[in-house]
Amino acid sequence: MNMKTPNILLIVSDQERQRDWLPAGLDLPARQRLLDEGLEFTNYYTHTSPCSPSRATLFTGQYMLQHGVLENSTGPENTNLPTSTATLGHMLRNVGYKTGYKGKWHLQNQRYPEMEKYGFGDWEGNDSAWWGLPGTGTEFDEPITDQTITWLKENATSDKPWFLTTAFVNPHDIMWFPCDQPWWQVDNKAETDHVRET
Repeated sequence: MNMKTPNILLIVSDQERQRDWLPAGLDLPARQRLLDEGLEFTNYYTHTSPCSPSRATLFTGQYMLQHGVLENSTGPENTNLPTSTATLGHMLRNVGYKTGYKGKWHLQNQRYPEMEKYGFGDWEGNDSAWWGLPGTGTEFDEPITDQTITWLKENATSDKPWFLTTAFVNPHDIMWFPCDQPWWQVDNKAETDHVRET
């Protein structure tokens, strides 16, 4: 039997837990379609809660003390994933995949991370240290989605298998809604002053 090498779309969302906490009867047809036609990781557990160390584990398969990302990559004094570390991008490129990455990386303290060195091409995103701050809650996911759709259309008929990671900011930043909306900040200045000061 001749089986074609499968294409892989890895969708990463921030700060989301197992779906059993959702209210009974909640209808999420797009999510259900992804589950029905894709693969759901039901036994994946985060070994550390901060974003950058957890992402480094996901993309390297290593524990925090092995990959060296010990805290969020938010400044030059923080740890970054060494570009010499093997990632899913490297592993899949080595077996013939075209690799792409759209969205939040958060493993190198640079606005434009060195994604080729991490084994990923076609990176588009805005990898700033201020993910999660007020004002960013609704800004990034739509462009990430549009970039993903464009990439998938461009590579849909490729003879080469592909691996694309789409890393959304949310639901991480939705916790700020509507605090991140200028109209809400104007009407609720007293309630948002403490947010601006942190």
